[in-house]
Amino acid sequence: MKSANTIFAGIVREIAAERRAQARQWGGPKHDDQHEAGDWFAYIVKQVRTAVEDRELFGNSSLFKNRSRLIKIAALAVAATESYDRKFRPKVRKCIRKPNSKKGNHGKEK
Repeated sequence: MKSANTIFAGIVREIAAERRAQARQWGGPKHDDQHEAGDWFAYIVKQVRTAVEDRELFGNSSLFKNRSRLIKIAALAVAATESYDRKFRPKVRKCIRKPNSKKGNHGKEK
């Protein structure tokens, strides 16, 4: 049986590979940075909606298809975050939560 760390590392590699495929398909950062946050959420919602529709049609019979869709959604979230960081990095840097910090996002106490 694989360890949790091995499984996690494999999933991260799959997400990175899907992200590279999306960048090749759509044009990478130059294309991505033309989108606003609302666009990214709409793309992710579309993928989730497709997954729900597939499940209603096919049930859980297509575990591979369901899992593949999750990898695509995760890669879209990475693309959105990359674009956001490129466009707003100085502002974002202040909001990123540091490990073991007592403060959450945006410097507010938890």
